[in-house]
Amino acid sequence: MSLSDFGKAAGKMRDATHKALGGKNASGLEHKVITAKGSGKVEVQAPDGFIVTGGGWRYPDLVPEEGIRASYPSPDGKTWTVEIDQVDRGGADKEVIAEFTAYAVCVRAGG
Repeated sequence: MSLSDFGKAAGKMRDATHKALGGKNASGLEHKVITAKGSGKVEVQAPDGFIVTGGGWRYPDLVPEEGIRASYPSPDGKTWTVEIDQVDRGGADKEVIAEFTAYAVCVRAGG
């Protein structure tokens, strides 16, 4: 996916979020932070009745330039996906990715 494609997906996500919130912003709305653990590609699903408004990842031993491939919302606002490439640490097991945590910030749809 190109940078332009990510930009288009982000714009669609913004528009879907704005529509789902009835034209309001997220200030003061019920929200939840949902997490999922895994390696490679991890998707975090919004709970029923909620939409994803943001997200990210946490992997204490990794810096962004080492392997974060992508961190993005689905166009429908239901999931946040994080993809991490395999990292060469120079050891005997060069292609291993440890488990990381992906998270999604979600707000109740419809306010």
